[in-house]
Amino acid sequence: MRIGEIGFVSPFRYTSMLGAIGLGILLFGDWPDQPTLVGTLIIVSTGIYTFHREKTIGRKTKTQ
Repeated sequence: MRIGEIGFVSPFRYTSMLGAIGLGILLFGDWPDQPTLVGTLIIVSTGIYTFHREKTIGRKTKTQ
């Protein structure tokens, strides 16, 4: 992740929040509040969208 393009790699760095939330629930029974869940959802979904977009652009570039 340290050598990739920052615009592509950044959203994936924040997916570790999913693991932290999961561990918090499993180990401590601590559920995050609604703003935390909404923010995490936004960040993870932008990472997934970025991955999809880059894959689509790469396909178009190869066919041209």
